[in-house]
Amino acid sequence: METTIDPKALAMTLTNEQFMELLRQVIKEAIEGVEKGKKEEEAYYSPQEVCEKYGFSETTLYRWRKAGLLVANKQGGLLKYRRSDINDFRNHKSEI
Repeated sequence: METTIDPKALAMTLTNEQFMELLRQVIKEAIEGVEKGKKEEEAYYSPQEVCEKYGFSETTLYRWRKAGLLVANKQGGLLKYRRSDINDFRNHKSEI
């Protein structure tokens, strides 16, 4: 006969110190996940890097920027494209 355990009925006894340590670990992992997500979102590429990475020509990239389809930001006087903007554009390009 096989025994099954109902996860909803599973209980565990923790001391206050164990609970606090578990809570610290959960919070730490959550914060690390958020920070990792922010770092990934904040990646910026030069026009040349965008063309190399995604296979666009510089002329096409220029036309999309001038048409307002893809936003470029100036950083230190240089144009930079945010990775999240590029990915959003690529995902919605077929709708245009």
